[in-house]
Amino acid sequence: MQECRQAQGGEGDRRRHEAREAHEVAAGRERGRLRSLRADGRLRLLDPLELRLDLSTERDARTSDAFASRSYDIRSQTAEPTLAWTPTPAVTLSGGFAYGRKENSTAIEGQATGATVFRLPLDARFAIARRLQLTARVERSNVAVEGGSATGLAAFELTDGRGAGTSYLWGGTLQYSINAFLRASATYDGRAPAEAPPLHTVRMQVTAVF
Repeated sequence: MQECRQAQGGEGDRRRHEAREAHEVAAGRERGRLRSLRADGRLRLLDPLELRLDLSTERDARTSDAFASRSYDIRSQTAEPTLAWTPTPAVTLSGGFAYGRKENSTAIEGQATGATVFRLPLDARFAIARRLQLTARVERSNVAVEGGSATGLAAFELTDGRGAGTSYLWGGTLQYSINAFLRASATYDGRAPAEAPPLHTVRMQVTAVF
């Protein structure tokens, strides 16, 4: 379901999604179900400033026949207000914060029962001569895990893959339109988890469009 409304310089959108899966692994059969409801709104404050608000609620459930540690039923709610500044059509700078609360209703003994996620993202986009575009992102996140160990599949889902504690993400993407049919891109991602060495990833790609 998708719905869009607009009034007095603002607009909003609401989306509902549901997905199911079932597959066989070496340890047995696993089944999953994901339900989500998302809504976002945008309000133009002044000509270069725009306020955005993203709200979401989600239920992510997985059942494993072989391992209880791979089973979970996580309900989450997230709110993310953002302020975007667009001084020219070629430049957009945005920043805000995101607060998320997650709970695992089927946690077993020793397994994490919930988590609070707080993120501070900063984004930038620059377009140069129409053919070249650069996007960059920096994010600081703090995750507090409750009720048990911050390891395993359930904890990975509770922390959005970040792990417990304070972590940092940064990266950028450079896109170049070679001509009407060829596009090249280079992407760099960095990650500094709370209890692990920094990770760096570089990807390069050329795409043909016909």
